[in-house]
Amino acid sequence: MKFPIELWPSILCLLIITLTPNLVTPANESVSPPMDRQAYFSAKQYYNEGAYDRAVSAIQEFLANYPKSHMAPEAYYLLGQAYVQLKKYTEAVDPLKTVAEGFPSVAFAGEARLLLGRVYLQLGMIEEAIPVLEQEA
Repeated sequence: MKFPIELWPSILCLLIITLTPNLVTPANESVSPPMDRQAYFSAKQYYNEGAYDRAVSAIQEFLANYPKSHMAPEAYYLLGQAYVQLKKYTEAVDPLKTVAEGFPSVAFAGEARLLLGRVYLQLGMIEEAIPVLEQEA
């Protein structure tokens, strides 16, 4: 069968597309984010919705599964915030200390120290609160 010369570019394109299906991702297919990022944002969504108990569980699972994730410092901070929202001040201390002492150069380390100071005050731990709060004064 003969094809007119004008159809050759279209036929060639059709052959290329047909023979190389893995080179093109259809527009309706999305590329999944890394699993740690997906797990973190799922936990953060619970927090943003005010489902603090679920957020705590999801954050703890995230930290257990992805302890070396670049999002771990933020997860610890969010965990501390969730505990504060639940008025579980004793539980809030460790994750906030982890951020304040273990990741002092992250952008929100100062906020974590301030929250840690407030938590110490809520627990009546004045001696611990003073040096933490003085760092941010």
